[in-house]
Amino acid sequence: MGTVYLARRESPAKEVAIKVLDPEISPDLEFLKRFQTSLRHPNIIEIIDVGSTSDSNYLVMEYYERGDLQALMSSPDKPEWAAAIELGAQLFEALDHAHRHGVI
Repeated sequence: MGTVYLARRESPAKEVAIKVLDPEISPDLEFLKRFQTSLRHPNIIEIIDVGSTSDSNYLVMEYYERGDLQALMSSPDKPEWAAAIELGAQLFEALDHAHRHGVI
């Protein structure tokens, strides 16, 4: 879908992720703004800002350093199937919230 960059926001000072969307699949800017205003949920990363350049759209999002999916699934604290159920439940809660707010 795009390329993600790690950046430092000046005010307030914190790290953010900037996702530059591929122009071929990027929705219009008004659609992206819906993500910024309507989705507040613990299982959805907050969209801080949306914008565009002459050739692409981008999202500025919260940055979480939690590792990749494989690392989350191979936790020594719980079996892989239990981690999959937990992550799946979080995903479904996020999708339900997004659907109820007209994003999906």
